[in-house]
Amino acid sequence: MTSRVLIWLAIGLTFAMGACGDEGPGPEAETGNREAMPGSVSRDETVSSSGAAVNAPGTTKHDPAGVLEGRRAVPTEGGGVYYAPIKPRVEIVAPSKACTYSSDESHPPRPGLQAVRSGSNRFRVRVILEPAPGECAPKFIRMAFDVNDDSLPPSSPLAGPLIPTKRFTPWLEVSVPDRAKDADVLNAISVMGDGRSSDTASVLIGDGG
Repeated sequence: MTSRVLIWLAIGLTFAMGACGDEGPGPEAETGNREAMPGSVSRDETVSSSGAAVNAPGTTKHDPAGVLEGRRAVPTEGGGVYYAPIKPRVEIVAPSKACTYSSDESHPPRPGLQAVRSGSNRFRVRVILEPAPGECAPKFIRMAFDVNDDSLPPSSPLAGPLIPTKRFTPWLEVSVPDRAKDADVLNAISVMGDGRSSDTASVLIGDGG
């Protein structure tokens, strides 16, 4: 079990302890992040589960399509190189104002997002949602804290626990294990009762100062 999974098991337990009485979701549809990484990688590279390119040990960077431009090279334990995602540049993103549609299916609006550090392993997270029609109204938020420039693939919010939107008023205090205390990026999605999810909102975590 990877450290990312262990992190979310611990966070999930933290939320579960305070979530008694919250409305549970209906059956969840299996959805993926629709924001695919463009471009391709060379024959000397492999692709991580996040879509990021990882140079095999003993090889050099080949990037004719410019997929890795602006991404930091991070050495891996196996002697290869992992190219971290480009870090968000903003600490606040606004919510989208409308449903989105794909394959004749509606998806909820992307949440507005802000996060600040409030302790060594504590964060305050603000989520703002625009009013949405019933056909795509979100009921939950999924989040993933990530250390952007480490050698691990980005944490996907799809792996995070379901948090009822009503728990953000608009701020929610979140505790994470020590393994995630150095997180500098927060990714979040809004989720409907049947599991359909929004595009991802990503922000830099502020220092709270």
